[in-house]
Amino acid sequence: MAANQAILDATIRHAVFLEKLKAGEVGKFAPFLKEIDRSIRDRLTRSDLTEYNVKRLEALLKEVDSLLLGILDRYSTQLNLDLVDIANYEAEFGAASLARSAPVGVSLDVAAPTVAAVRTAVLTNPLSVRGTGGGKLLKAFIKGWTTAERERVTGTIRQGLFEGQTNFKIIRNIRGTKAAGYKDGILATTSRNASTVVHTAIQHVSSQARMEVAKANTDIVSEVEMVATLDSKTSQTCRSMDKRRFPVDSGLGRRSTRTVGRPSFSSPSSVRFSPRVLPGPLSVMVGPSRSARAWTTTSGYSSSLRRFRTWQSGLSGASCSARAD
Repeated sequence: MAANQAILDATIRHAVFLEKLKAGEVGKFAPFLKEIDRSIRDRLTRSDLTEYNVKRLEALLKEVDSLLLGILDRYSTQLNLDLVDIANYEAEFGAASLARSAPVGVSLDVAAPTVAAVRTAVLTNPLSVRGTGGGKLLKAFIKGWTTAERERVTGTIRQGLFEGQTNFKIIRNIRGTKAAGYKDGILATTSRNASTVVHTAIQHVSSQARMEVAKANTDIVSEVEMVATLDSKTSQTCRSMDKRRFPVDSGLGRRSTRTVGRPSFSSPSSVRFSPRVLPGPLSVMVGPSRSARAWTTTSGYSSSLRRFRTWQSGLSGASCSARAD
């Protein structure tokens, strides 16, 4: 296995398990969604809304919005803390996997980016999500989602009252129907959007952390290679970038490690050793044990990240079969 292939395989294995981490983080939104559901039902069943005048309606909407703001702010705070943990871990993993993938007989002094550098990159580099509102920073991206969900719920209530709908009808519009498994209500949309936000945010912090590792090691890393064909959901734009390589210090190199094109983007990138650090051609072999492993320090990390580290611990020596052309 070539040195660069070792890095690529470790990157793909890591990307597969990063998807499991994303799923764990998405699951953390469930209790907050239930709290939103309970709060709305409790508030909308206190009195007959069809008797409300404009003044009472606006007071109600303000109260509901305040309830939603409190719940979503608590979730956003938790998510942001988890993202910091994930970013730091991704930087550690990137530096360690780079060192472990060195050719046999070659000792590399791999530099790990500082926590401050990773945090700055995560918070100040925009998400390259195209379309309306593209180019947002991470915190603005998350805040924009919470604002949109609050407006969606209060807008449904306002529209229902304007149309003379009963309390029950408005609540059903928000919750959805039992017959449809509550997938046809406003809160189902909120849940789907939360999943998109989490997936996009985690991919962003992971990509930025990897780029900081590459930037800290430009003496041994020369290129970044796009790895885009992980599943059937990969967009045409991402497929077209698969296997393309960019210099680390170029604009395209930095862009290739960012969340490109659309929300929920999940295609990773892999760094490539500079030819001058290899004792011969790029086909120098490395042992199969040079693969991803878990870091043992878990104090202070989120439960999803601890599980992620546990999943990673079973990877040593495993072959990679995740990539689908």
